[in-house]
Amino acid sequence: MQRSRLLSITLLMLFLASPNAAVADKHPSKISANEKPIIVWARTDFAPVFILKGKYSNQGIGDEAIKLFKRKLKHYRHISSDMSLKRAMQLAKEGQTICHVSLVNSKERQKFMDFSQPLMRLYANGLVTTKGSLHKFGVSADKINPVNLNTLTKKPLSISIHDARAYSAYIDEVIQNNKTKPNSIFKVKTGQKDQERLIQMVENHRLDAMIGRPEEAQFSKLQHNIKEDLYFVPLEGQPATSMGHVGCAKGDWNKALINTLNQMIEKDEELKATIYESYQKWLPSQLRTTREAFNYPLVPQP
Repeated sequence: MQRSRLLSITLLMLFLASPNAAVADKHPSKISANEKPIIVWARTDFAPVFILKGKYSNQGIGDEAIKLFKRKLKHYRHISSDMSLKRAMQLAKEGQTICHVSLVNSKERQKFMDFSQPLMRLYANGLVTTKGSLHKFGVSADKINPVNLNTLTKKPLSISIHDARAYSAYIDEVIQNNKTKPNSIFKVKTGQKDQERLIQMVENHRLDAMIGRPEEAQFSKLQHNIKEDLYFVPLEGQPATSMGHVGCAKGDWNKALINTLNQMIEKDEELKATIYESYQKWLPSQLRTTREAFNYPLVPQP
């Protein structure tokens, strides 16, 4: 028992010192029969899915999911690590035993990750802006209709995006076709997002908007005591909601894990309730709904 505890502490210290070394040293092919395989749960700066700092730290939707998985998946050893999404994707490409609990299942990511059934339904990405900037997008506080992102690229706007984030097939295509053009409206942020700074730039009209989800706006308003109301403007060409999946790096190590996760997602009522209740508390009041109305169980994406 003492030896096992010492080994776990040593592995954790190694991981914190050098994530690549710790995970690579314990790749499943190197794990002995009496050792539990390691899952590294990536926590990225994406509040309120993950809340890395402040008074609500570790109380995000994904944070609560990880806590539950750690408690119920007893055949694994679990390590949580805060990192940028770009870093998490790179580790997955390298085949490290890493998972993320809230990812859009995209064709690009399928090259190096396997995905569970949908774990959570999230409102789709749109524009997070202020009341004073709504007119720039052709809407008003009394009437907010979906706007066409491709049309917006032809206007003198500044919209923040994150380089490692998958928003939707439509949004990603518009961004890809326009972000390198001279005078592009898209202002690319890399590494761990300083969300507070970006939201403050939107509030102070140094940015016209950022692409994100309504719960991000609500969280930022609460976390950073933003006085001006933030508004969410939907975008045309995509569903009203999208699915968040558990994504794990490809490899034989995850076969049993993905199967177990799928069974939990389908049948574990505590997991369903945890995701639903955690998500609802971060939504603006006008978007909150009953669990039944939010269509549980979730329907997998085609």
